[in-house]
Amino acid sequence: MNTNNLGLSTIATAQIERMIDDAAWLTYPLHLAVGIIKTFVYTFLAILCFVFAVCLWMFTAKDNRAELIKDFAKDQSIYRVDTATNAVTVEREGKQQMDETAVGT
Repeated sequence: MNTNNLGLSTIATAQIERMIDDAAWLTYPLHLAVGIIKTFVYTFLAILCFVFAVCLWMFTAKDNRAELIKDFAKDQSIYRVDTATNAVTVEREGKQQMDETAVGT
């Protein structure tokens, strides 16, 4: 702060400058501590907002996995390979029962 143009005497100006210097040295550690605390608080708030957003996303997510896997076994195909002739037999829904010829002894 420029104290040269206040219209005060030299002694009063020197006293004001000393008071300003003393106040700055007294309050600087407080400003530093408040700045560090604010950094931690804002970091904590950012993490808290992220956790809240993830929880909100998880609880409001909708999926249709039950519909997708409801008829899973019915929709599958069975591929049987005869190793003697390399013939491939494809069995589809409803025809997946094994008969006597499928089991070799």
